[in-house]
Amino acid sequence: MRLKRVEKGFAKKTLNRIIDAVNENWIQCEGRPGWERSRSGVVPPPITAGGDTAGLVLWTLSVVDPDIPSVKIVNPGMVKRTNALDDSGTVDITAIGDTFTAALGKFLVLEVLPDLTTELKMVSEWDGYPMPIDTVEESSLWIVEKYYYPLYEFVAPLAEGEPREPFSVAISDTIRARKMTPANHLQFVLTRQEDDAGHVVSAFELVPSLSCRPIPE
Repeated sequence: MRLKRVEKGFAKKTLNRIIDAVNENWIQCEGRPGWERSRSGVVPPPITAGGDTAGLVLWTLSVVDPDIPSVKIVNPGMVKRTNALDDSGTVDITAIGDTFTAALGKFLVLEVLPDLTTELKMVSEWDGYPMPIDTVEESSLWIVEKYYYPLYEFVAPLAEGEPREPFSVAISDTIRARKMTPANHLQFVLTRQEDDAGHVVSAFELVPSLSCRPIPE
């Protein structure tokens, strides 16, 4: 949230200095697990060992610049393609460290191809929406062309009195991000899914998974 500067009126300069100071030092704690407001100010989460992301929930969305507005994923989870107990079965996520511009109606998703190539993307509603797959017909059979796993949906801020949504992130005065994924590592499982036209197809789906240990170097 950013306060608007005063355009006219008594003590305009003094008020604008205060407003500029509040905007410069305002802490966006909504949607940050462990952060909370108190009568004495904003209380940060406890510091834990293990680096900057040690205390963060998986798939946390960070606001890079609220004026653009731009966002990025911090502390991403693992995506596994097998049941391997080490990370030999994990999938590399293309663009996982990139910054994206948020806009109303957009989704930040993991876009998956049939060979399980996975990329983090900002997209609008895809052809098969609201189903999570796009399908194509090949040799009289319908097959999956792309699978979408939404991490966040960018929507309007909550109206006054609306119940607060867990892990909703304020992006700007006009946009917030609704978290659509649990805070888990993910794993592909083979399922049967229905597309927007009613065709039932075999498809890989991402579901919550346990993490795995790294392969020793």
